[in-house]
Amino acid sequence: TKNCKGCKRLAEEAQYLAAELQKAEEYEKALDRALVEEASFQEYLNEQSRSRIEKDLELTRLLENENKILLAQIRTYLPSFEEADLISDMPTTSESAAENE
Repeated sequence: TKNCKGCKRLAEEAQYLAAELQKAEEYEKALDRALVEEASFQEYLNEQSRSRIEKDLELTRLLENENKILLAQIRTYLPSFEEADLISDMPTTSESAAENE
């Protein structure tokens, strides 16, 4: 009977270890899913960033074209107009900030 008690204890220990192993495997699967989700989210953020950069570049290009058109129109009415005249008349960022205070 002493031998049976030892076998029973070993069987209980084996059952406990099997349950712990199953928990560890489930935890590992959950970690794997979390890593996949994180990688997917990171890719989404990267795509959003690329899209934003492309939109910013397109907007910059459109604004530069609009500036060229406006400068051409100004020169039509003021042949002696120079772009530097316009820039020197504009307040700097620090001057604008000081005026707003």
